Amino acid sequence: MARIFGLHTESSLDVDSFAFDSRTVQKGGVFFALKGKHYDGHDFLESVAQKGGYAAVVDKTYLGPGFGLELFFVQDVLEALQTLASAMLREKGMKVIAVTGSVGKTTTKEMIYALISMKFKVHATKGNSNTKITLPITILEAKGDEEFLLLEMGMTEKGQIRALTAIAPPYIAVLTQITYCHSENFPSIEAIAEAKGEIFLPETTFGVIHHQSARFDGVYRQCFCKNVLYPRAIPVVSPYKETHFSENFCAAYEVATFLGMTDSQIQLASLTLVGKAVPHRFQKIVRDGVLFIDDSYNASALSTVAALDNLPSPDKGGRKILVFGEMKELGDATLSSHQIVADKALDSVDIVFCIGRGAKVIFDRFIQKGKESHYFYDYRTLKEALYKKVKKGDVVLLKGANSHKLWKLLENSPVLY
Repeated sequence: MARIFGLHTESSLDVDSFAFDSRTVQKGGVFFALKGKHYDGHDFLESVAQKGGYAAVVDKTYLGPGFGLELFFVQDVLEALQTLASAMLREKGMKVIAVTGSVGKTTTKEMIYALISMKFKVHATKGNSNTKITLPITILEAKGDEEFLLLEMGMTEKGQIRALTAIAPPYIAVLTQITYCHSENFPSIEAIAEAKGEIFLPETTFGVIHHQSARFDGVYRQCFCKNVLYPRAIPVVSPYKETHFSENFCAAYEVATFLGMTDSQIQLASLTLVGKAVPHRFQKIVRDGVLFIDDSYNASALSTVAALDNLPSPDKGGRKILVFGEMKELGDATLSSHQIVADKALDSVDIVFCIGRGAKVIFDRFIQKGKESHYFYDYRTLKEALYKKVKKGDVVLLKGANSHKLWKLLENSPVLY
C-alpha cells in the first residue's frame, strides 16, 4: 500500500491499486492520466470515476471536470508516477532483484519467483511489465511488507535500463543472453550489450550473468559486483527437459543460493514449476492429437533456434511443422537473422508456413531445397491452410514477433479430422 502525500494539494490517501489504463482501474484506485502519441489519459477521467476510481494524477494545465475524483495536479504525470514509485521503494526498504537481457527475461523471472518465494516474501512483475510506465506501477502495487521486489527490465533504446535502475536500484542484477532483439536502434550487438550492462550499478551487490553475455566489453566494464556466470553444472535437478529453460532455471538457482537457500529447499521449490508454463513461451497444447507448441510471444534468431532444438519428436508418422511470423525491429540484422532461422528450420522441420515479408527468406530456402513451404499474406488464409494440413501425431511450433499474435491460430480452432 502506498501513501500519496499532496502532489500540489494538502491531502493524502492510502491506496493499493494504481493504473494508467482506464480499463484496468479498480474501485478506490488511483489513475495516472498519461499522454501518448495516440491517446490522452485526461479523456478517460469520466470512465475512471464510473469504475469507482478514487483519485487521478493529472497535468497541471488540465482545466476539465474531475467527475468526483480527487485530482492531483503535477508538472509531469509520468515523472510523478516514477518519483512516487521510487519514494515508496526507499520508504519500504525492499531489496530489488532485477532481470534483463534479450531473451528469457520473463521465464527467468518466473523461475526466480517460484524458488525464492518459498522462503521470502516477494512481490514480482506481472507478465512482462518492464517499461518506464509499467515497472513503477508494479512497485506501487506491492503491499510494502515484502523482503524482495522482483522486477523485469526491458529496453528498446540506450539509457532505458539506466532510467529504470534509477527508479529501482538492483541489489541483485540478472543478465540473460544478449542477441539481436528490438535492435533497430542499435548499430551493433556490442551496443546492445553496453545498454543492457546499465543494469549494474555501483551499489549492486551480486550479479548473475549468462556466460555469452559476459564476453561483451560493455558488460564487463560496468559490472563491479561479485558475480557468477551461468549456465553451469548445479547440484539440483532442473524440472525442465528443454535446454533453454534449464539455462533459465540455473540463473534462478544462483539467485536463490546467494540468498541463502539450501539445495534441498531449492529442489523442493522447483517442484512448483513442474508442468507450469508461462503463456506463449513454449507452452504445450494438444488439440485432436496434434501437439502445438505456442512459443509465439516473440522471436529472435537465438530463441527460434532454441525452440527448434527442443521440439518434441512427433508420433510415428507425424511431422514437425513450423509456423513462423517474421521477426521485427532488428534493423541491419533483419536479413541475417532470418537466414539463420531458415538454415536451422531446414534441418529441423518437415513443413514451414510463413507470414510477413522477412519470413519470405525462409519460404524461398525451403523451395530451393525441395521441401514443402507455404507463404501467406493474411492470417485467415494461413489458419485455414494450417488446419487442412495438420494431422494426428504432428508437432506444430508457433513462433514469431509478438505483433503477429500467432497464438490466435489456436483460438476457435476447427476439428482437425
